[in-house]
Amino acid sequence: MVDGEGGFLWKPVAENGGLLVVIWPTSVDPWSTISKIVVSRDPAGTQVIDQLVDRAYYEGTARRRYYSHKFSGAGFGNNVYVVAFFKNGRLPKPYHIPTGANRWD
Repeated sequence: MVDGEGGFLWKPVAENGGLLVVIWPTSVDPWSTISKIVVSRDPAGTQVIDQLVDRAYYEGTARRRYYSHKFSGAGFGNNVYVVAFFKNGRLPKPYHIPTGANRWD
């Protein structure tokens, strides 16, 4: 578990296909605070593999923003980080993903 219920979620495969889905924690308002989210080889987000695409609301028990990419989580490999860059200049928030093919929440 990365950060508990209502927190960050890495889904290596979406229900509707092979897309990776990253669901952002309910404690962070991604619309007003986050400038971009990347998958990187390092926790600082300097060795970017790719930038995730802002998709829409996640429809479930809570309405949360989600981000995705064109291939599954396994395509990113192991020991990567999902890094959020904040608009206000705060340091990036990294989430470590030990195995891209596994779900992390």
